[in-house]
Amino acid sequence: ENPYAIKTIVTSELATAICRQNGVKLHNVLTGFKFIGEVISEYQKTGKGAFLFGYEESYGYLKGTHALDKDAVVASVLVCDMAAYYRQKGMTLCDALEALYAKYGHYRELTQNIYMEGLDGLARMKALMDALRQNPPERFAKDPVAEIRDYLTGLVTELSTGKTTPTGLPESNVLYYRTQNDNVVVVRPSGTEPKIKVYLLLHGDSPQEAESKLSAYKESVDALIARPL
Repeated sequence: ENPYAIKTIVTSELATAICRQNGVKLHNVLTGFKFIGEVISEYQKTGKGAFLFGYEESYGYLKGTHALDKDAVVASVLVCDMAAYYRQKGMTLCDALEALYAKYGHYRELTQNIYMEGLDGLARMKALMDALRQNPPERFAKDPVAEIRDYLTGLVTELSTGKTTPTGLPESNVLYYRTQNDNVVVVRPSGTEPKIKVYLLLHGDSPQEAESKLSAYKESVDALIARPL
């Protein structure tokens, strides 16, 4: 009853499609497993909701609420359980993933790291984020941007109407772009290294379309980053 799952905003949008088609509420949170744990904790306070699964792009997974942090032991057991389940069906885990793609769409992800080392690295990182806010991209490849979420200002802007709504998440120096066909590009400075991280979360109707779109978006991002600041 009232099932929900949680992922971070830089994690594959495949979960969005799965949850949408199966009546599961999906929560998108900032990078860091503590934010996944916080959502679970809030549900526990109300006594409502059935937690199904939480995971993040940087290999953290959680099933069950005995811990509110990533749990590699349970994740390992789940992988073994899946392997045994699909073996009985004459399938490998790769076969199972392909079956998901066939049902929900072919999803591809890529993380680009733009290094800005040196004494002026932090200043250049700030200048790039400022430039993206002052002159936001209107499209990636051929896909128009429909929505911009600026987690620093806490506002979601719908570009067709100019309407703004709160992000509902804590303040963070992250820019999130959703295109009209529901592809996602996220840009954020690394918290531990002198680099800007760009996440491409894309999908297509076939593996070829998804790969082609990934390549086109990467070229678009490269051109965007290369703009004069």
